[in-house]
Amino acid sequence: MAHTSHVNSLPRPLLWAAMLAIGIAWGATTSLGKIAVSTGLHPIGITVWQTLLMALVLTIAVRATGRQLPLSRQHLLFFLGLGLLGSALPHPLGYYAARHLPASVISVVLATIPLATMVLATLAGIDRPTHLRLVGLLLGFAAIALIILPQGSLAEYFIAPST
Repeated sequence: MAHTSHVNSLPRPLLWAAMLAIGIAWGATTSLGKIAVSTGLHPIGITVWQTLLMALVLTIAVRATGRQLPLSRQHLLFFLGLGLLGSALPHPLGYYAARHLPASVISVVLATIPLATMVLATLAGIDRPTHLRLVGLLLGFAAIALIILPQGSLAEYFIAPST
């Protein structure tokens, strides 16, 4: 059964507002996570509540589009593996790290994830490199290098001095 996209029927300002809201929410996650662990919340507890909230939001989104979540054994095993590797392991570890690192360092590390993913996907033969993607990749790595390289960089503005 083919699914039709409802995105084209939504007003453009609503789509821009949704993109802005999602961007603000994503951008705030590092600072909010740092605040949460700094106030004494346990990283595993934060991960559990974060996962439950996102499961609720995604369930509502799936229902709103009229789709149904596939629940075959193969799908459930895939969901379990994705949950373990995508949330249950990395999120608590990230929150534990947030107790010891400045939010700016965490943000820089998180910014490298899409860049590294593209490199790995290309090496694995999943994605095909194009000139435009290569330019974007090089610009992304150059931007990160400007922040983290010691001399002539912006590192002094982002990394707290060690005492």
